[in-house]
Amino acid sequence: MTYKDITKDPINSLILVAPLFVIYQIGILFPNVDFRNGADFVSKTIWRVTDYNGWMYAIFNLAVLCAVIGLYFTRRGEEKIDKSIVGLVLAESTIYAFVMGGIAAKILTSIGFHPPMFVSNPAINAGSAGQMDVFEAFIMSIGAGAYEELTFRLVLMGGMIFLMKKLNIEHLQTLIIAVLVSSIIFSAVHYRPFGMDSWELWSFSFRVILGIFLAIIYQVRGFAVAAYTHAIYDIFILVPRAF
Repeated sequence: MTYKDITKDPINSLILVAPLFVIYQIGILFPNVDFRNGADFVSKTIWRVTDYNGWMYAIFNLAVLCAVIGLYFTRRGEEKIDKSIVGLVLAESTIYAFVMGGIAAKILTSIGFHPPMFVSNPAINAGSAGQMDVFEAFIMSIGAGAYEELTFRLVLMGGMIFLMKKLNIEHLQTLIIAVLVSSIIFSAVHYRPFGMDSWELWSFSFRVILGIFLAIIYQVRGFAVAAYTHAIYDIFILVPRAF
C-alpha cells in the first residue's frame, strides 16, 4: 500500500488520530482547562455518564485507548502504520496548516473584503475568544483538531455524502453541497450561543473558507490529515496569543 492509501484507510485514520484524543482527554482533567470546544459533545456526555468522577472518566478513556491499540495490532502487516508514516502525516499537515490561513485571507481580500482595521493579522481574528494560558490553548487546539473534524467532516460531511448518494444525487453536486453546508455550520458554531466568540462577519467568512479547505483535505487525504492540520493550525494561532 502507498502512503496515500495507508493514511486514507478509515481504521488507520482512527489509529493515527488517537493521540490527539488521548492528549485532549488527559488535558481536560486539569482544573485550569474548561470545556470550551462547542463541538466536543462526547467528553461532556462521558462526564455526565461517569457522574463527574475523574477516576471513572480516566478509566473509560483508558478502555477506549486499549481498544484502539488492539485494533492496530489486528491489522495485517502491509496495512500497519510505521514511524515514517506518522512523520509524513505530521509534515504534510504542518504544511497545510501553515498556508491555509494566508490563502483564506488572500481569497477574501482579493474580492474586496478586508478585515477590521484594528486587526493586524487576519488569521488571528478568526481565533477563539477568551483568555487562556499556554497549556489550555494547546489542549483546546488539540481538541479542536480531534472533535471538530470528527463532528463536521467525518460525521456531518460524511453523513451528508452518504445520504445524498442514497438519493442518487449527482456526485459533484453532492460534494459541493456537503462541503459548503458543513463549512458554514462549522463556522457558525464558533459564535454564541454555541461557541465563545461574538458575531463578526470577517471572522465568520474566514472560518467558512478554512472549513472548505479542511473539507477538501478530508475528502482527498482523509480524516487523520484533516484533524492534524486543524490542530496544528490552531496551535499556530492560539498558543502564541497565550504568552
